[in-house]
Order: sequence, then structure tokens, then C-alpha cells
Amino acid sequence: MLEKVMELLEILSKNRNGLTLQEIHNKLEYSKTTIFRILTTLLEMGYVGKDADNNRFYISKKMFELGLAALGEENLVERAIEPMTRLRDEVKESVMLGALVDDKVVLLEHLLGSHNFTFTIKSGTKICIHASAPGKVLFADQTPERQAELLQSIEFIKFNENTIVAEADFLKEIEKTKEKGYGVDIEEEIYGVYCIGAPIYNRYGDAIACVWISAPKGRLPLGDFDRVGDLIKKCVATISGKLGYKISH
Repeated sequence: MLEKVMELLEILSKNRNGLTLQEIHNKLEYSKTTIFRILTTLLEMGYVGKDADNNRFYISKKMFELGLAALGEENLVERAIEPMTRLRDEVKESVMLGALVDDKVVLLEHLLGSHNFTFTIKSGTKICIHASAPGKVLFADQTPERQAELLQSIEFIKFNENTIVAEADFLKEIEKTKEKGYGVDIEEEIYGVYCIGAPIYNRYGDAIACVWISAPKGRLPLGDFDRVGDLIKKCVATISGKLGYKISH
């Protein structure tokens, strides 16, 4: 039974939009009754969520927190909330927290902006590396060996004419990210949306997560990037300090 539970969780983890009971049944070899019983238990325990509108099941934030616990960062979300809230109140835009899991950034926490129109993303959503601010930020702080591994898995999907689709251009962007201390997404996946993010470090000096904001480009002009980038860097510095990171790293 444990093996079946793990197979089900692995399948859900690979489908960012979730799966219905029938779709899960189609991918696994055991009965709907067994699948339903497992899903019900996982729902009750909080490791799986269910979208009431389309009956799709998805991995919950609680499951990703288990992964952070394995890295010794189980208090990351708890320690990040207060600084993220202050940042949200300053910039008035949605603030997100995510970590690199395999070759995607996984959203762990999301604070809605205070404008009437703001962005919302479901916890557990997987975000590509090459066309996102958090992806660039977390890639930039990996070891050369890990970067080489990630480059092998990046598909460089073209979302629009702003998307970086060449490895050489992506690596140039990574150098800019290192220089500035923050990464950006300038309509690279979604038209009209700008994002800025910066890394969180643990006590060992490892970049284990990223805080970023998403906003319509009309509310976040390019000329404000450095100012907002500095606010985000201040936010992540506070979180990093709570995790034991010292500037001397």
C-alpha cells in the first residue's frame, strides 16, 4: 500500500494542473476504489488538495514542506511570512516564495497584492527556469556541475518573442542576474507581466529559495526595477538572517 501511495504522489507531482480520479486511474494499474481511498486519506492529512471546480487532485504545500524539512529548512515558510508581508505592503503587488525542485521552481507560499487586480498562483505550481525570475535566480547560485545538469533538462520552450530560447543567451542573462543580485522576467512567459526576484540563503550560504513579485508592466516600469530589486533583496536578507546566514559567506 505504501508503494501505491508513493506512485500516486509521484504522478501528481509531475502534473502541475492536477489530475482527476479517472486520469490517475488511467496512469496506474490499481482500482479506482483503492485510488479513491488513498486520495481521501491524503486529503484528510493535508498532503493533497482538490480543486472543487474541476475535481482535480494536486500536491499540496504541506508535501513540499516535507522536502524542505529533508534539507533542514522546515521553518522556511514560517520565517519568510513576516518579511514577505512587509514587502507586499511596500510594493502593493503579489509576493511569492519558491524553491528549486528537480528542474522546476515550485511555489511554496503566495501573498496577494493589495490592488483590485492582482496575480494569484496555486501553491505547488511548477515554474520553468529559463523564462522566470525565480528560475534565473536559483540557477545562478548553483554549482557549475549542477548548472550543467539543469541545462541538459531545460527545454527552452518559446512562449512568445520575448522568451530566451538559446542557451548562450540564457547564460548571459544569468551573468546579469549575478551582477545585480536579482533576476527578472520581462514578459518572457506571459505578455504584460513583469517579475523580479532575489535568493534566500541558508546558514551554509546555499541559495535554497527565492522571493519574487509579479505585476502588470504598467505598475512596474523598467525604471523601477533597481528600486524594487533593492526592496526584495532587503526582504530576502532578513529571511536569510533568520536561517543563520551571515554576510561574510
